[in-house]
Amino acid sequence: MSGSKIYDLFLSHAWKDDQDYHELVKMLESSGAIEFKIYSVPRYDSPVDIENAAEKNKLISMLDQQINPVDCVLILSSMYGSDSYWITKEIKIAKAYCKPVIAVKPKEQGKVPKAIQDDAVKVVAWDAGSIVDAIKLHAV
Repeated sequence: MSGSKIYDLFLSHAWKDDQDYHELVKMLESSGAIEFKIYSVPRYDSPVDIENAAEKNKLISMLDQQINPVDCVLILSSMYGSDSYWITKEIKIAKAYCKPVIAVKPKEQGKVPKAIQDDAVKVVAWDAGSIVDAIKLHAV
């Protein structure tokens, strides 16, 4: 795919339960449909104690730095229940930088929370084709 656009992506993730994050990255890689770079900081790179106010603010600043340069933000809606505070923060930062938010339905095809639907430019199924099409259409 040499010479094609490289999409800069932020993927929502949770440090305590990041299986969907890693599965999504592998799915996009194995599709070979786009070249991309991930700006999210996975658990093993920079764990933060979010119970500490200073550390929580540090994480918010890190999210800001990760989202600012990207072409779009992929929100894994399956994480919303347990991590709604952080998902809301990621969406708020994305909107501040006018970054499109693409909501990815859970693998089980569960419902996407209304709060995510309202801010997403597109809600897509958990499959590489739908996700790649949305990235190509909406990336800035």
